[in-house]
Amino acid sequence: MKQKLQERFGDRIFFTDVCGWNNVVCFCDVAHRIITDKWYTDQDSDVSKESQRIVEAAAKLIRANIHESVERQEEYPSISCIRDRDMTKQWVPSLLQLFLKTLISDDVKQIAVGHSIVQASGPRGVISPVLFGVGVSIDHVTGSKALLQLMSRYGFSVSYDEINRFKQSVVQMDQEGSLDTSQDSFTQWAADNVDHMWQHWMV
Repeated sequence: MKQKLQERFGDRIFFTDVCGWNNVVCFCDVAHRIITDKWYTDQDSDVSKESQRIVEAAAKLIRANIHESVERQEEYPSISCIRDRDMTKQWVPSLLQLFLKTLISDDVKQIAVGHSIVQASGPRGVISPVLFGVGVSIDHVTGSKALLQLMSRYGFSVSYDEINRFKQSVVQMDQEGSLDTSQDSFTQWAADNVDHMWQHWMV
């Protein structure tokens, strides 16, 4: 009987032993269907946990890519780097770029959110050009310490202390490292000792 079945069905049939039972007959396509149905059944019954595992694995890959790609900086970002969209986009690691491109359609928002993520999860010493530019602009326009601290706490700007370090480094630069001037900007030095000068004149 076994020989006749093999002659009739060929490779589509096989014989096995199950729990002491000899010559258990099974068709290959039936076994494949049972295994496939079992796999899909288990997957459907655990969709939420499977999704969580996938997202967690993706997050770990992105975090590792950030730490491998972004290096500590010895100098503050230049104005040309902040204004150049291509340079600010390339500053974001490739895996994070792919994730944000899938999630967000607007190119500028992809860059802004990407810089915030890198600044929040990156190693110490990393300064995002976009967040640095935002912090300098806030300090220049408003001069508000509270606003800078709030924006930094929410991850949308560098810290108030970082802005102070930047201003001190600008003041201490030598002539060779002075800022480049153009028609759109100028450098001004100011002091607040008028009260002392007035007292000296009165004496």
